[in-house]
Amino acid sequence: MVRVLSRRRIFGIDWLVFGIAVGISLLFLLFGRAPALQVARQEGRDIASFFLQPFRFIPEMFTLWHDNQVLREHAMRLAAENSRLREAALENERLRGMIDFRKVASWPLLSAEVIGHPGPGIGGGVILNVGARQGVTRNAAVISPRGLIGKVARIAPHTCLVQTIRGKSFGVSLTIERTRVQGILKWLEADVWILDGVPTGADVNLGDLAITTGQGDVFPAGIRAVVVSELPDEPREQFKDVRVQPLANLQTIEEVFVIIPEEEDAIIETNEEGGE
Repeated sequence: MVRVLSRRRIFGIDWLVFGIAVGISLLFLLFGRAPALQVARQEGRDIASFFLQPFRFIPEMFTLWHDNQVLREHAMRLAAENSRLREAALENERLRGMIDFRKVASWPLLSAEVIGHPGPGIGGGVILNVGARQGVTRNAAVISPRGLIGKVARIAPHTCLVQTIRGKSFGVSLTIERTRVQGILKWLEADVWILDGVPTGADVNLGDLAITTGQGDVFPAGIRAVVVSELPDEPREQFKDVRVQPLANLQTIEEVFVIIPEEEDAIIETNEEGGE
């Protein structure tokens, strides 16, 4: 038992002496000024640099990741700002077009904005932010600088519901501007409109513009409405259905005009069914 302990003690003393010797050697290497020590120190640095070389990319990688994150956030802010500027430019262009149109229009116009859609209950309907208090009356024509939109179906004090030309219950008398050939605008389905009742052999060509005739009390004469987009190949009946396309994009309308009556007594007309 005593022999085992003596061996362990001797073994521990050996390691202690070895550690002290290594420490003294390191001190000489680090702080010694002898030429041999300086050479050894330089070689040690070279060896350490060689083994540490593969790990130098780690801080560079974190620096690149941070710079990339900053650039990505900056690019996102620039994209958002560019989107806002582009939207503002488009809105400015639309509003300028409405101002120019209002200057040359021959009808009293009330500016309005589309604020909602009533859903499938009324096909093609839109809700405007003007109503009876602003002079809107039932069946008032609704137009845009590009062309005919529809007519007012219901009114409330400060809002109104517009039935656009995208509806089967809607019909308006139009005339081909070039030849004065008349027909009734009707919506069939999806993006399909026809000019119904055009006589076979009538002078109608692709690209002809059709405007309102002014017949009836809803739409004044001269409102641009549709353009001829397709002609029947072989009409066999007395009348032919001429396919047309609206000049106004009904899917993207945001600002419109309501044609208001000039008579003061007509302005007070309200819809008892609508209210706020």
